[in-house]
Amino acid sequence: MLLLKKDFLGPSAKCHFISIFPQVMLGSLLALIHSHRLCLTVDKEAVAAYDTRLKEERKRADDQALYYAGVFLLYVDRFDKAKEYVDRWERTIEELINFTFIFH
Repeated sequence: MLLLKKDFLGPSAKCHFISIFPQVMLGSLLALIHSHRLCLTVDKEAVAAYDTRLKEERKRADDQALYYAGVFLLYVDRFDKAKEYVDRWERTIEELINFTFIFH
């Protein structure tokens, strides 16, 4: 929530640290991208690197990571993107349920 207060240095370091945890990696990458884009001077190389990593991590994200990413997007009023993450999260839950019924 520190990102929403426009204090970028502390939260950016914390987002870097928590991005090592797979459950919150997508959300923390989204927070890093968001904070970099809100700065007066945008570090385009950093944003591009985070975007690339975000695309890679999205491919292998589990349902919990998708959920937390959607929650972050709701906090920053990106409702359209949050819906995309929630829809993908619902698909992974449905696939898990179908898999369980088939092999159970």
